[in-house]
Amino acid sequence: MLDWKKLLSSERLKTGIDLAAGGAAVAEARPSAAASARTPFEADYGRVIFSAATRRLAGKTQVHPFSSVDYVHNRLTHSLEVSTVAYSLVRELDRFFVSEVGLDAGQTEAVAWIVRTAALAHDLGNPPYGHAGEFAIRQWAGGEGAASILPPDAAADFRLYDGNAQTFRLLSRSDLRDSSYFRLTLAALGAGVKYPFRIGSPEAEGAGKCAAFSSEAVAFDCAMSALGLKRGGGYVRHPLSYLVEAADDICYLLADMEDAIALHVLREGDVKRLVLRLFPDGMAAEMKLSEKSPVQFLRAMAIERLVHAFAAAFREKYGEIMDGVPVGPLDRNVDESTRAAMDDWRAQYKVVFKTPHKVVSEIGAYQEFSALFDKYAGLLGKVGTPYSGLDFLSRRLIDLAWSEEFYERHLAYPKSWWAHVVLDFVVGMTDSYMHNLVGALA
Repeated sequence: MLDWKKLLSSERLKTGIDLAAGGAAVAEARPSAAASARTPFEADYGRVIFSAATRRLAGKTQVHPFSSVDYVHNRLTHSLEVSTVAYSLVRELDRFFVSEVGLDAGQTEAVAWIVRTAALAHDLGNPPYGHAGEFAIRQWAGGEGAASILPPDAAADFRLYDGNAQTFRLLSRSDLRDSSYFRLTLAALGAGVKYPFRIGSPEAEGAGKCAAFSSEAVAFDCAMSALGLKRGGGYVRHPLSYLVEAADDICYLLADMEDAIALHVLREGDVKRLVLRLFPDGMAAEMKLSEKSPVQFLRAMAIERLVHAFAAAFREKYGEIMDGVPVGPLDRNVDESTRAAMDDWRAQYKVVFKTPHKVVSEIGAYQEFSALFDKYAGLLGKVGTPYSGLDFLSRRLIDLAWSEEFYERHLAYPKSWWAHVVLDFVVGMTDSYMHNLVGALA
């Protein structure tokens, strides 16, 4: 059975590259510094909320790129909502954590901060243009040009690019704090791992998802081992990751429907009827909910209902979760009527995801990612050449992404390390910055 003392670890990873060992990745779990009145878990939240990477989420697509309607969610508003709902889930489970699990007041407070932080940070690794950006990276990496440029030990990370793995990279690493690496506590890292396997594993191949690139394989193993989540050659999920995932499911289903109304993709009456399905057997009438109720009010009531349902599912599956049994997402374990209502919502995504404006923007995303990677990946063949010996375009590309001093300081680092630093730069862009930059480079 999993151990909460390990699961709530406040240790942080010390990561880096061992140049003497040919550029091998290294990682070690170390105690958090105790130089503040804040707990390490509160400090985690501060690191995320005040970061440039989090601010840039305001310029990244949630579902609809370059929406002309300001009301529509972006990655930042979505992440803030997920963090809020995650906190509500923890509060709903407070009594359970104390009476059934045996956590004390300090531990329940830690749980609240851990879940809020992991939820706020869960999309930091998503590229511009949302999931279309992920597919664009994969397609570029699968082309002949990329095959001749990317170093073999980084190529798979590009071909199977996953925003979850990029998020773990940003949150776990400590070697480039000036490049928005966060070095969060192990507990926060574990709570954010939705897919507990590294790239290249059979599980990752089957799911098409992963929690860590090859560049973070050592760090991932170190973190999961310290948390007590390693099982033989594989790993199991942190119990709190189920709550972070549940909050994300609740928010994206309801928020995306609300956005679809604002963009005239779905009719308000149809959405209201879908939401009301969540309140069966006269419950809606008792709560005085109807199609005449404002959408925002229905959404608030729906969130409250779903928080109760997901918390109940967590309590029911708690024993299996603590035994490391993969129970699946909590939305598959809620009561039958709630699950049926959510399935009906998901059925509307074929309409939402095929709106002409969205499709056109995503086609453009493929071209923009290819244009940027063609130029920046070209730098990989010149790694090791002093800045002064580079051609004019290479120097300007370095100046734009980093600086001459940064480049010279890491001149001896392997090409695979530089490939991921390039990925950090491109993936960190907002939609508009990428669009304007590609236009300028054309």
